[in-house]
Amino acid sequence: MKDGGDDRSAWFATFGGEDDEPRQNGADVDRIPTLRFSEAAQPLFDDWRGALERRLRSTEISREPAFQSHLAKYRSLMPSLALLFHLIDLASGGRDQSQRHQRG
Repeated sequence: MKDGGDDRSAWFATFGGEDDEPRQNGADVDRIPTLRFSEAAQPLFDDWRGALERRLRSTEISREPAFQSHLAKYRSLMPSLALLFHLIDLASGGRDQSQRHQRG
């Protein structure tokens, strides 16, 4: 098990901006960095989001405003979890893209 100093060093090496990845990917370094779902993951997210939106607009759920409000928060939960999983993969040195779109 690593001590705290090694963990901090690894975190800053991964996320602290020491690499030049945005420039290598052709991103505009003067803009706010963004991430997008992969081509394989985007349709899965779109289907999931469409089903959620239909459920939120259904008469069944509209009778329970507290539950409707709770489910509405899932709009950002799924992309937030995807980002966290992506960052965890980067921090652990994972580079396998084949199964990422199925997580979440």
